[in-house]
Amino acid sequence: MLLPRLSFQEMIYDMTYIKKVILENFQSHKHTEILFDEHLNVIVGPSDQGKSAIIRGIQWALFNEPSGDFFIREGEKECSIIIYFSDNTAIKRYKSRSKNLYYYYDEFGKETIYEGFGLEVPKEIVDKIKIRKIFLSGKQSNAINISEQLEGPFLLSENTNTRANAIGRLIGVHIVDDAIKDTLKDKTNLNSLKKNNEEQYQNLSDDLKKYDYLDDLKRILDKFEIIQGSINEKQAKLEKLIGIRKDYIDCSNNIGNVKSIINRLENIDIVKEKSDRLNNCIRIYNIVNSKKVNLINIDEKINENLNILKYSSNIDEMGNILINLDDKTKKLLLLKSIDEKYRYINKNLSDSNLIIENLKTIYIVSNMTDDIEKNIHGLNNLSTIYKNLMDLDKRIEQGNNYIKKFKNISEGDLLVQNISGKLKGFNTFINVEKRYTDILSNINNTNKIIKDEKDNISLFLEEYKSLLLKLGICPLCLSKIDSKTIEKIISNYS
Repeated sequence: MLLPRLSFQEMIYDMTYIKKVILENFQSHKHTEILFDEHLNVIVGPSDQGKSAIIRGIQWALFNEPSGDFFIREGEKECSIIIYFSDNTAIKRYKSRSKNLYYYYDEFGKETIYEGFGLEVPKEIVDKIKIRKIFLSGKQSNAINISEQLEGPFLLSENTNTRANAIGRLIGVHIVDDAIKDTLKDKTNLNSLKKNNEEQYQNLSDDLKKYDYLDDLKRILDKFEIIQGSINEKQAKLEKLIGIRKDYIDCSNNIGNVKSIINRLENIDIVKEKSDRLNNCIRIYNIVNSKKVNLINIDEKINENLNILKYSSNIDEMGNILINLDDKTKKLLLLKSIDEKYRYINKNLSDSNLIIENLKTIYIVSNMTDDIEKNIHGLNNLSTIYKNLMDLDKRIEQGNNYIKKFKNISEGDLLVQNISGKLKGFNTFINVEKRYTDILSNINNTNKIIKDEKDNISLFLEEYKSLLLKLGICPLCLSKIDSKTIEKIISNYS
């Protein structure tokens, strides 16, 4: 579906413009409110009345220029600029000695605060108000919708080179120029890289010739590895046989001990039979003895009961005696308890005096205890050292027996050192070969990139040629050019 095209006048009326500006404590302005028209606005008045300060305040709010806080009114601690737009949105630029903020108010009055934005206007605000500076050439920019006093017309006050670059940017030619510059720069860098890679390739080729002997060295190394593997295998078998021999000796000793024990237990069956008979007799004796004890206990209880019945005739008199006896018994128990406590205190007192007497020389005992502990600690260390010494002697003896099996080990060491050196050279050769492969790959990739860049340059030159043919004028000096001149320009770039 095609949208209806707007006329230039309709596009102008559809654009957002500044409706109102409020300056608070900005340079000479204590509080100033200015209303703007939707068309051209010109600020006029006597000198030194703050006209430039108004323009400077608008630029400060829209472009965050100038920086610093020198524009805060003398005697005040903060300043702000509020700009209201025709779409009912607004921005506020606020600055104090400690705060640096942007405020954005949407058409519903919702506030958003921005801080920590540095020297640039927050991107969110630029995207919303859609007011930017126009780049003329390089980093040079200009605010085409705001002009200060005595400032010349747009582009007419600029030099020829800036005007040409600005017009080129307006029609998009600067993209082709930048692409050609970047392409030529990449081409130079790639040629330099290619030359360095070729030199490195030649140097590596010369270095590789020094390692032609490595193939023979590798074959010798393979043989040595086979011999080393055979030695390791036989060493493992030897250690395994030594362990089996030790287990065999232990088993032989255990068999002798077991046979000795078996010889001493030849009559074990007769002993077991007699032991069973003896256990049976003991069991019968325990049963008879238990019954005898029970019978004796019964006779004793009968005699006790008869005596009780004999003395029960005077039971009432005995009751009174028992009551008196109970009272006297309680008093006796109380006196006995007091006497025991008294004796216990006297005994503790005498023991304490004895302990105090014995502890007069306690410092001597303490010193003797410390000396004894030191001697015990030294004796334990000597015992540990003696044990370690015995273990070391045993290991040294085993090591000497083991070393005797390798009388010709020095020749093997020389061979290992020789092979280690050659192995190091072989590893170096492998690394060089890998670097050589990588360099070849880089050269191929570089050649491919150069070819692609040449193709891109050709395409850009064709597009540039077609653009120049359509324009018919030089984008730099604005003079007319023909097809012959265009061909000359293109040939200079190629």
